[in-house]
Amino acid sequence: MLTFGVVLLIYSGVHAVHGNELVAVLVFGLTLSNYPAAQRRFQLGDASESGDWFSETPVKQEHGRLHAQHHGQMLTFHGELAFLIRTFFFVLLGALVEFDGLRKHALLALGCFGALLIARWLSVQTGRFAWRAFTSHERELMIWFLPRGLITAVLGIEIVEARGADFEFLPSLAFAVILITNLALLIGALRARRLFPEQIPAVTELAVPDITP
Repeated sequence: MLTFGVVLLIYSGVHAVHGNELVAVLVFGLTLSNYPAAQRRFQLGDASESGDWFSETPVKQEHGRLHAQHHGQMLTFHGELAFLIRTFFFVLLGALVEFDGLRKHALLALGCFGALLIARWLSVQTGRFAWRAFTSHERELMIWFLPRGLITAVLGIEIVEARGADFEFLPSLAFAVILITNLALLIGALRARRLFPEQIPAVTELAVPDITP
């Protein structure tokens, strides 16, 4: 609850000074996720602490609940909150999308997907020097797994609000890009099943005693 409250305060404060609210919230999230590593590297605070930024120090039990239960409840809360926010923005995006705009900007959406696919391929091929343990099949799957989601939808709506009627096509374009990239994710999932089939464990036959009289 404290983390969510701070996010709301940051968003409202940056909006009040006419800044970029989304980038401010993104920087806050990056700070939270990278603070434990920075704390260990720059020796900030007590180095003997074993907990991370999101966990509590398991000094004692509180009302019979262990530290792992606290952590699990917090993750559940964040998951439900994220689901609520995603649902709201996708419903809003669906209300703004016009199917005529989808047909009109189909070529532009395919061009955006092509640019994303090329950028993904370049990043994966460049990263092979750092990821030497990955096989060619695994790198292929990394190329297909590029689904766009909530950020694409939110940015499309934000640009329309900031720039006006000249960018009314962006919600439809964002919806098309999200749809195409998720279809590419489906292709990647099917490729993963073919390249790495599940190994069915051998079933040992149990001897059934003969109970016939």
